Amino acid sequence: MTAMFEGYGSSGPAYDEMFDGQALRPPYRRLRHSLREMSTPELVSRVEQLQASYLDQGVTFDIGGEERAFPLDILPRVIEMDTWSTIERGVQQRVKTLEAFLADVYDAGQVFDDGVIPRRVITTSSHYHREAAGVRPPNGVRVHVSGIDLIRDNAGEFRVLEDNVRVPSGVSYVMTNRRAISAALPETIAQHRIRPVAGYPQRLLAALRAAAPAGVTDPTVVVLTPGVYNGAYFEHALLARTMGVELVEGRDLECRRGRVMMRTTKGLEPVHVIYRRVDDEFLDPVHFRADSVLGCPGMIDAARSGNVTLANAVGNGVADDKLVYTYLPDLIRYYLDEEPVLRNVDTWRCGDAEAREEVLDRLDELVLKPVDGSGGKGIVIGPRATREELDELRGKVLADPRSWIAQPVVQLSTVPTFVDGELGPRHVDLRPFAVNDGNRVWVLPGGLTRVALAKGELIVNSSRGGGSKDTWVLAGPPSLKGLPPEPGPRRGGRPGPAATTAAAAATAGPRREGGAPVLSRIAESMFWIGRYVERAEDTARILDVQTQLLLEDATIDEDTTCRGLLSIMGIEPGDDEPLPEHVDVSFVLDRLCYGTGHPTSIAAALAGARESARRARETLSVPMWEAINTTYRAIPSGHFHAMRTPAVFSWVRERAAFVNGTADATMTRDEGWHFLMLGRCVERADMTSRLVATASLSAGSDAPWTTTLRACGAHEAFLRTYRGLETERGAAEFLMLDRLFPRSVVFSLNRAEQCLVNLEASDPRAGFQNEAQRLLGRMRAELEYRSLSELMTDLPTEMERLQRTCALATEAVTRRYFAGAEAMSWTGVTH
Repeated sequence: MTAMFEGYGSSGPAYDEMFDGQALRPPYRRLRHSLREMSTPELVSRVEQLQASYLDQGVTFDIGGEERAFPLDILPRVIEMDTWSTIERGVQQRVKTLEAFLADVYDAGQVFDDGVIPRRVITTSSHYHREAAGVRPPNGVRVHVSGIDLIRDNAGEFRVLEDNVRVPSGVSYVMTNRRAISAALPETIAQHRIRPVAGYPQRLLAALRAAAPAGVTDPTVVVLTPGVYNGAYFEHALLARTMGVELVEGRDLECRRGRVMMRTTKGLEPVHVIYRRVDDEFLDPVHFRADSVLGCPGMIDAARSGNVTLANAVGNGVADDKLVYTYLPDLIRYYLDEEPVLRNVDTWRCGDAEAREEVLDRLDELVLKPVDGSGGKGIVIGPRATREELDELRGKVLADPRSWIAQPVVQLSTVPTFVDGELGPRHVDLRPFAVNDGNRVWVLPGGLTRVALAKGELIVNSSRGGGSKDTWVLAGPPSLKGLPPEPGPRRGGRPGPAATTAAAAATAGPRREGGAPVLSRIAESMFWIGRYVERAEDTARILDVQTQLLLEDATIDEDTTCRGLLSIMGIEPGDDEPLPEHVDVSFVLDRLCYGTGHPTSIAAALAGARESARRARETLSVPMWEAINTTYRAIPSGHFHAMRTPAVFSWVRERAAFVNGTADATMTRDEGWHFLMLGRCVERADMTSRLVATASLSAGSDAPWTTTLRACGAHEAFLRTYRGLETERGAAEFLMLDRLFPRSVVFSLNRAEQCLVNLEASDPRAGFQNEAQRLLGRMRAELEYRSLSELMTDLPTEMERLQRTCALATEAVTRRYFAGAEAMSWTGVTH
């Protein structure tokens, strides 16, 4: 590793944070010492493990509907205590100023009357919303969460690049990066005293609870997400899970009489604080875009009435406008009577004639940015632009000068980064996150360091190929002697028990005995996770039975058996595509096992389970999510399709058992659990009936029931029960009617009924109000009270009737519990 650092070369005008020429800067001395003995192959191995862990955990972001693992560099960025103290004071000063500015802009407007900023700068901003005028948050906080983007200039001074007080994202990666690097470099992190980041969710929850409407002592807080295809959905789910609150979509909410409610399995429940991760324009179709289904009509009126708090507040985007950014130093002096702690980057306002003239003369030297742009979109770096691009830019500036600012090309500071097996300088920025609870602005120590992974690239956004680093803020001055350091209290970024207890006490609400009702949408997702995982496992069992029989018994007709198998699995001639003249095993395996485009396949079932898990991610335990996610990853990685029979069937059974075992061991027995079990039991009853029916297809085989029992994992249990006497009658009775074997039809129906009983708020004195319970109970009773001989007379028909009952029960469950989860569409006049 020493040789690797010796080959590191920082060149050009950029400030390198690790090296000052050939000299090592103090914050990095301990890091280099701890990595001195590590070889390059060992570091490469740890990098690979780090990347694999992020894929397994699903630490991702979404670009254009494609989910990607978030790139994380293994080498951290280190910031010493004194430097961070300056950053912290500067961010706090900035947030306080923005709070005062937004309150002024949407109320008295004194800042305009005093000539600090022209009124037209605000009224011409695309993010200024008159709908927010006069809306006063309950505790006066509009900027509950902020992300202030900083860069380090050539002299090593941190400067503000832009402000983000609408829906700043990225804090989830701060927390996951720390956990990942702690696992990848445990010996290194143990030698540093690093300020922790794990307490962020509790700080955020405390701030959100403090913003509750007047008179609400135990507020219901939710996180509002646009849905699973939003680029920051991973973050939305992580924050909801770590705060212990619901993650809702617009379709989960409803406004009634000026109040916001959420749809649960027990009806409508009130919502008091919405941490919304949806842009203003999509939040309320009554006041903004009429075609939006991401928000909820009436939400703005509810906020204006003081019945719900929106965090961050609507209209905050005007403070993100890069033209407003140029006035922040003056605003700090105006509102706080202080000099800026963190300076802006030098900026030209293209709306000013004199500045515009200079900018147009120097287009090939400057960086031009649209004032309402984000994520690096629309930025033109003059020295790297073509003549045609500069000519086009000139026309845009002349046509709409208010929409552009210009800045010098700032060579962002560089930090050693391990890319493609080599260590080299890469440009970085820093986004510290601040939480405002109305009494104090707390700054998360560290923030998100974004790194441009391409050599020489200055745009660090993930949408442009950027990655991230763990950011270590030292808890004390760097020790330059006596390496390794003396053991100190609570190293490695973990909060002490006192801090954890205090944070928990500050945010804890009254305990809800028995658990709260879950969202209808979440209940539906849990139900289908249970069904999809069970479907994949049982389809593998059915295919294993039939392929073994075809291989072992030459008297069985392949075409007839395969057609019968497809029919039992619900595939009839004419569905999707016509069946070939001769149906063979390879065709069956494509349709029922490997074919991702076929809804009846194992691959489709695993993908369906993972998609349902994504939608309920904040509800699932972390091990449960990782079990489902790692199972699914075998499909896009090609591992699943590379496995041949019968190994692929064994793998599916093992992974399903792993998922189910993880659920049993890690999930709370609340409503979500009961819906998961209900889905599993209904699917198991359905699929066991199909397994029983497959045995009747193999009349030419000597032991079809023995093979079927083995496929169910029931053979040994059956032999113990029937004292080794194998008969067709005994096997059918065991698989259909045994009350103790967990894969029997009766056992599954009985468990499904019990789940429905647990989901009901009360036990009726007479009959059953739940149609699904009535259907499943009737089917179970008919099976148990009819004679076995009667059932055996036409077994395939009886099993088909059971499958229809399971389908009807699913429809009944959907109507009773999931109806509110259906997406809505809005029509109306655009305002």
